[in-house]
Amino acid sequence: MPIRALSAGNGELLATRAKLRDVQISSAVSLALMKAKATPTGAELLAEHLAKRVTIETVDGRDTFRIAGADGKPMSGSNSDGLANFGDLIGETIKKIGELFEGQGLGGGGASQRGGRNTLGPKTMLRREFDGLNGDDRAARMKSGWKIVDG
Repeated sequence: MPIRALSAGNGELLATRAKLRDVQISSAVSLALMKAKATPTGAELLAEHLAKRVTIETVDGRDTFRIAGADGKPMSGSNSDGLANFGDLIGETIKKIGELFEGQGLGGGGASQRGGRNTLGPKTMLRREFDGLNGDDRAARMKSGWKIVDG
C-alpha cells in the first residue's frame, strides 16, 4: 500500500477519534447537568460552554476526563489526584449561576417563602417571587413553562 494511502487513513482515523471524544465529552457533560437537575434552559445554555472546559487524556492506558478552570489551567478538585471531576465542575457552576438548576433556592428558583418548600406544585411560583427576578431570569422561567400565580 502506498505511503500516501496510509497517511490519509491515519488522518481519517484521527478525525474519527476526535469526533468520538467530542461525543464522549458532550454526553458526560449532559449527564452531569441532568444529575444536577439543570433546568431545561440551563442544560441548553451550559452544555456547550462546560464541554469546552473538558478534555480526555490517556493516563496509564485509560481515557480520563480532565477539567480546566475558567483560566484554562487544570482545575483542582476532589479527585484522589487533586484534580476536578464533573461534580466539582457542576458545583462551581451552581455557585455562580444556581438559578439555572432546580431546587437551589437561588434567583427565585421556585422555592416559596413558606418554609422553603414549593407547595404550589412543580414549575409554579408566586407573582411576588417572579417580580423579584431580573429580566433574563423571568424570560427563562416563561420559556421553560413556569406558571405564575397571585398569592
